[in-house]
Amino acid sequence: MSGGPYDYFVELRDGDTPRRLRALWRAGTRGWEYWSTAEWAWRPAGARRRVTGIPAPEVLHPVSAGRAAELQDDRQGWAEYWVQYRPGPDGERVPQSVIRRRISPEETRCQFAGDSHLWISTRILSDPEEADGRTDWEQIPQAEADAVLERLKGRPGATELGRCGLDDARPGSPFRYFVTGADTDTDTGTDTGTGTDRPTGLWRCDGEDRWEYFSVLEWGWFPEAVAFEPVFIVCGTRMVGEAPDRPEQLDLREIDAARARELEADREAWVQGYWLCWSSYRRHEAGRRPQGIVRRVWGARGGRDEAFPAAGDSWMDTDDLRRFPDYRASDYPWLERTDRAGAAQLLAEVHDVTGVLEY
Repeated sequence: MSGGPYDYFVELRDGDTPRRLRALWRAGTRGWEYWSTAEWAWRPAGARRRVTGIPAPEVLHPVSAGRAAELQDDRQGWAEYWVQYRPGPDGERVPQSVIRRRISPEETRCQFAGDSHLWISTRILSDPEEADGRTDWEQIPQAEADAVLERLKGRPGATELGRCGLDDARPGSPFRYFVTGADTDTDTGTDTGTGTDRPTGLWRCDGEDRWEYFSVLEWGWFPEAVAFEPVFIVCGTRMVGEAPDRPEQLDLREIDAARARELEADREAWVQGYWLCWSSYRRHEAGRRPQGIVRRVWGARGGRDEAFPAAGDSWMDTDDLRRFPDYRASDYPWLERTDRAGAAQLLAEVHDVTGVLEY
């Protein structure tokens, strides 16, 4: 043991290299934890958790705390990019879409990016063995993926994964932090915002008036860029939407750095609601138990609705909230509003897992 609070290890299996690791682990007084490259956070492993055990000793190799910190900061080092082409004129191969894949102990997270302006979860290439044998997708470097996505999306930087902001103050250029929506004072419990029950965005600005926003989708800070115009597909036609408002145009209220760090660390602060979910209204009417939960997560520059469990026992994007109740559909989902305790109780009783809502 190192004598420090944690001992760190990298997981290397057949075909892995020090530059392409399977996972990062640490052991401490609370037991074993893994670095989730799906959520960019340390998560516990053990009974009733999504990851129930640790790898065999022969695949774990010790690393220093400094090296572990480097691996945490290097988000792109955990990502792989794949492109799909379609035949074009004169034998040209025209890029059609890109998938980003991250292998983590709890799940292999794959996200699809076509002409829309968001990454959307997908099961394509989620099986690494299946991906190695496919010929319709080709693995490419990040720089090439970024160039392809600039062509498809109309803006650069689409592969950006953000960075952790908890200890990210630039020397000589401290940040000022701002929030949109409601923010509750943790000491008095009074609402200091505009009447909504959750903050809707976290922003910061450095001494040179450069803005960044905190993304609750990638759980990290991203440089604010408003020069691009989001691309949408409507009835097969490529359309361009309006550029988002600049931070200065938003109803920003300044907060101190300590409160900003609390919001960075508090994933629950950005959850707008939980719902118990039945796969169809028929199951609800028959008195069946709900099969899972849906939650809405929202922050600056966007959010998403997620369902658990989905394929592979993971969080996946869902349109259930938008489809409920759609009486024109033959088999629409049924939802009932609940709170965090109700969602956790369902997951524990029906799926025998704990800690899922921390993701």
